[in-house]
Amino acid sequence: FRRVLFRSIAGKFVAGYEGSGISLNSEGIEILSSVGRIPSTGWIVQISLPTKEAFAPIREMQTRMYIIAALLTLFSALVVWMVIRHMLKPLSNATELINDMAAGRMKLQQVPAADTNEIGDLLASFNTLVEMRKRAEDSLQQRNEQFEAILKATTESILQVDREGIILVVNETAAHRFQKEHRDLIGKCIFDFFPPKMAAEWRSSMSEVLRTGKTKNVEDVRGDRLFSLNYYPVSGKDGKADSMVVFALDITERKEAESKAMALGQRMRLLMQTATDGIHILDDQGKIIKATDAFCRMLGYTQAEMSK
Repeated sequence: FRRVLFRSIAGKFVAGYEGSGISLNSEGIEILSSVGRIPSTGWIVQISLPTKEAFAPIREMQTRMYIIAALLTLFSALVVWMVIRHMLKPLSNATELINDMAAGRMKLQQVPAADTNEIGDLLASFNTLVEMRKRAEDSLQQRNEQFEAILKATTESILQVDREGIILVVNETAAHRFQKEHRDLIGKCIFDFFPPKMAAEWRSSMSEVLRTGKTKNVEDVRGDRLFSLNYYPVSGKDGKADSMVVFALDITERKEAESKAMALGQRMRLLMQTATDGIHILDDQGKIIKATDAFCRMLGYTQAEMSK
């Protein structure tokens, strides 16, 4: 095969081919041969060189190119990594800061957002959200303070209990009436502080309010005191009542005053109906609003005419 290949290439050269070609010599070594003719003499000049030597500079150049390409690739990757790292540094810092705020290691605050690119826009949006959250928290804190002030100032007993009767909120007035400290009531079951009969009445009223979602008013007697209890349902996230606020107002004096006023009114009506003397009652304009029959007879008018 080697001889045939060598003879084939040599035959092409003898036939007049000029140029270069690769072939195997008689020893089986791959060679690069170049042939040219000298027309004046008819000579054929042939130069042969083993391809290992002929292509050595090219192979070396390829190796160097591969090395340079690899180094350039690594350098480019390093440059790109450094550029991306620099661009994402604000986001990385913001992420670390947000994680600290989420873990409670730092207070809620705005993050630096000096860049004007997409990351800067993202951080600016986060800062807007933080500002809205802080305003909402400040408003909630203000409302809580107002609520606490109302709880302390009101003379009514105010309680908030869940569906099981666990006390969630209680004011000073209610704690004083229970003869307990505030801390001794929070988280405790309200039914434990009542006699069995009263506890059953509270359970019944609370169950009705939670079931219907409507307010309820009842009067509750404790010893010699009379209280007006108002149950108000509090809706949860699902829209159903999951707790309630109870206002307990001591109406003992008011009821006594109403009873006295009612008794006085009855005595006054009885007096005006049975008195034989001329008695009449005037308003601030001097108009007669009530008069006894005797007074009407004394003046010669009827009751209807006197009241005009």
